[in-house]
Amino acid sequence: MKKNIPSISDSELEVMKLIWKKNPITSDEIINSLADRMKWSPQTIKTFITRLVKKKAVSYNREGRNYLYYPITSQNEYVKAENRTFLQKMYDGAVGRLVCNFIEEEDLSEEDIDRLQEILDNKKKDSKK
Repeated sequence: MKKNIPSISDSELEVMKLIWKKNPITSDEIINSLADRMKWSPQTIKTFITRLVKKKAVSYNREGRNYLYYPITSQNEYVKAENRTFLQKMYDGAVGRLVCNFIEEEDLSEEDIDRLQEILDNKKKDSKK
């Protein structure tokens, strides 16, 4: 069954990155980490946390006066969903076009080229099975 991955804004993603990195994590720890770096008020950060809970990207356990937040959506699941969305939006789902575009536009080392060739050779063998 395919898991429904919530839509997460760029600001909410900054909070998620912390939660993925260290969980469980308290709201105070999230606020202390993001307030200065992002120039957000504690209330703004609490709003992002609340949104993530409502979106079911994050949940929490209450321990005394603290809420300990942990991810429901894994970073890997989120990245895969975002990759699929980007691929669909920009390349109509055509993986080959995306890969070709990157290969044509980026400088690749000989090692990168060898690795890509190995991957393509393996894909070709698998497709003939």
